[in-house]
Amino acid sequence: MRAAIFFALVFVMFVGAASALASEKTMIEKLDARTTALLDKKSDNQIKQFEAIRAAHGIMKAVENVQSSLMRAVKSCGEKNPEMKEALSARLGDWRLSVRPSLQQGKSRLEKMILLQDVAKPSEVRAYLKLFDDAIAERDKNITAIPVSDKAACQRMLKEMDKSEKELPELLIENLGLDQDLSIKPAT
Repeated sequence: MRAAIFFALVFVMFVGAASALASEKTMIEKLDARTTALLDKKSDNQIKQFEAIRAAHGIMKAVENVQSSLMRAVKSCGEKNPEMKEALSARLGDWRLSVRPSLQQGKSRLEKMILLQDVAKPSEVRAYLKLFDDAIAERDKNITAIPVSDKAACQRMLKEMDKSEKELPELLIENLGLDQDLSIKPAT
């Protein structure tokens, strides 16, 4: 159930990114062309390897995006509700500390996946992931963030950080397979 919720959140973020990027044809075209070139004449196993790499990268980027959004929201809430500023900052610090180890493990695992895959040279896969990041950054330039500042919303955010601080590391471990050995089958 938790995995389904987590993937639903990642899917919503990906769909939002894709729809926002649709207006940026050149970036989408570059990403699509690079995907096609990387996967051309690849085996099912190689395609699965690439999809696993792309999914792991996307999950971690989604969590980093949530972290950035929380940082902006905490700043906004603290400015509009000075009496909450200390509690919000402390809560955010604790939240980030709880998520950081799983993110670091995920990045380490992603790097191993990139090195072990046989789809393309590791540098080509990293360049693809950078292109993906650049497309997301381009999308974000066109989105105006309106951070939360209403006191009741700020209090809800505190409660949500309490909840997600416990759940998010577990979801990352589960969805990135951090509790399993990395196994990639050689291409046939």
